[in-house]
Amino acid sequence: MAQAFFDFLPDATTVLSFLLVLFFLYTGLYKSYPIFFIYWIFDLLIFSLPLLIPDFPTAMTVQAICFVIRCFLYFLLVSELMGRIFEDHPGLAKLGRRAVHAVMVIAAGAAIYTLRFDSNAPKLLGEQLHLLLQMERVVPGCLLLFLIIIVSVLWFFPVRLSRNTKAYCFGFAAFFLVKAIAPFLINTRGLDAIGPASTVHLIGVLACQIMWLFAISKRGVQTSPAFPRSWTPDEQQRILGTLSAFEQQISRTRGR
Repeated sequence: MAQAFFDFLPDATTVLSFLLVLFFLYTGLYKSYPIFFIYWIFDLLIFSLPLLIPDFPTAMTVQAICFVIRCFLYFLLVSELMGRIFEDHPGLAKLGRRAVHAVMVIAAGAAIYTLRFDSNAPKLLGEQLHLLLQMERVVPGCLLLFLIIIVSVLWFFPVRLSRNTKAYCFGFAAFFLVKAIAPFLINTRGLDAIGPASTVHLIGVLACQIMWLFAISKRGVQTSPAFPRSWTPDEQQRILGTLSAFEQQISRTRGR
């Protein structure tokens, strides 16, 4: 029974990826969240590779390339999210996207640098697979930390977000957490951890997909503060004024 459930998980995540693509097409939300939409199309493409390319070595090479592209899509997802979170503050949105570019460089360097600290893993996994797993651990981990910082900012400032953007933000925070944990288990414990790590990964992705299907909708464009804190109207105006002043200061500094 348990084995049947574990065998069902990869197919379930693929079906939900397909449903997300159809949902975005049907609702027209692919226009508002194009990178989010493209990511799930790409996810379906990766799943289809063994069917499209029967030669196993070639399929593995293409899959490794797709793996790197998917890591790049992670950054594009967060960059798109910055535009949605700060759509009323274009200066902060631009600053957020530049910060994502910096995180991308840091994550790439960290993935390569930290290879030396997993001295036993390359012997078990092979250098190329180990590097890919390291990227899958470090890149989502760095983006998770970045999203935690953004969420912390949202706690202190009454920035208004749509329900769709909240689902996007908090969903991907959980998504990147799962993406970082699974490779960490494999890197630290070797091949024996592939089974449990894959199960944790697939269940986490499945939960995020189900949440997005139910939380995101055409009517989810109405905005409210990111967190339901009891700000008075005067407090909101004062705090948002501080945020706007900071944004103007950034714009002036950039213009020099």
